[in-house]
Order: sequence, then C-alpha cells, then structure tokens
Amino acid sequence: MLPAGHCTKDSGRTATDTAAMFVKALLALTALFSLPFHPHNPKALKLHGAKGMVTVTYFTVPYNPDQLASLEPGFDWHLGFATLETQVDLTCGEQKVATGKYKLNVRRGDDKDAWSVVLVPHELTRAESGVRSARRNGEDAVTEAQAALETVRADLKAKGTASETVLTIAKFEAGNAEHLGVIGIHHGYDTVQRGSEEPASGMHCSLRVSFGDLHRELDLHEVFTPPAKR
Repeated sequence: MLPAGHCTKDSGRTATDTAAMFVKALLALTALFSLPFHPHNPKALKLHGAKGMVTVTYFTVPYNPDQLASLEPGFDWHLGFATLETQVDLTCGEQKVATGKYKLNVRRGDDKDAWSVVLVPHELTRAESGVRSARRNGEDAVTEAQAALETVRADLKAKGTASETVLTIAKFEAGNAEHLGVIGIHHGYDTVQRGSEEPASGMHCSLRVSFGDLHRELDLHEVFTPPAKR
C-alpha cells in the first residue's frame, strides 16, 4: 500500500489526489440523479362500455406555464398527441360523437380559462399531415397528397361525418400537475336486474385532463339501444 501523498511514477498523481477526484465524480453523479425527472411516457386508458370500448392514448409531456400562457385564442393544442377511439356512439350534452378514431385536441377560447375539446377524424388528420410532409418532396408530391386529402374529405362528407366536433368541458379543482395526465372515471351502467352484468343502459364516463393548473373534465354517455324483447 502506498503512503498518503505518494506520487506514482506513471500518473504523477498522489493517492490523495485520486481520492479527491473520486469524491468529486461521486458528488457530480449524485447531483445529476437528484435533478427533477421528466418522463415522457406513452399512455393509454380503456373504458368498457355496455356495448364496446372507449380508448384514449396520449403522451406525458412536462408542464410549461409560459408555453401554455402564450397560446392564442382559437389555437388547437395536441394534448400530448392524444387520440380517442370509440366502438360505440357517444353523446356529450347535446353533441353526438359517432364510432371511430379521432385526434383529441383542446382549443383555447377568447378567455384564458375557456377551453373546449375538438375531435378531428383520424384519417383527416393523417391526410393533412401528409400534405405538410409532401412539401419537402416537391410539387408532384404535394399534388398527390392534396388529391388524397380531397378524397378523404369527400368520403367524410358522404358519410355525414363532420371535419371537427367541438365538445364542452367543465373545470374541476385539483393541485398542480407537473406532467400531462388523463384519468378515466367509469360511472357504470344500469343492469337488467340485481346481480346481473347485462346492460339496461349505456355507460356514463368522464375523462379528466390535468396539466399544471389546467384541469378540465369531459363528460360522455354511451348511446344505448335495448335489445328487442322476445
């Protein structure tokens, strides 16, 4: 064992110097792992209705108050690139949501606390994104992508599907959320009799979105047609 302060022939460092460097490295590593951790995780939640599933996917983006405050009235935010896919027809108040997959956005109103949910058919979102991407590949690519977009729009119109559906959302109280979070609350559905799982009505569910001090709730009801009596 070398005595303290001994200088090795190869390195020119003493054992004391080496120990000091080790301590510094350890402190730096400790400081690194003590920094706030901001996970960016893809998430999904499923709500089982009387006749089918409602699925929401999103991405846990970290809260940025300055960025949120800078959003202009009428701006649609992607809500962590969220989607909503429903196997059953739904209602939100008087507004109807047909079965299908949608891009799930939130739109800022004229007031900073005024927000609404905007559902855009997923195929329309993809076609619009295709036009933007095509601009990097020249005029022919843009023409082709634009034609595909017009085809999607025509198909949606033929089916009577709106290019967007705006839904009312309500405010609820909660603490600050460091990351975007979506919680599904299943209020259940009526059954034909006690002890039975056979539905007599559609599901009632809520989607709660929290992002910093922004907390909004979307209330949804499943459209249910009872089976014909035999």
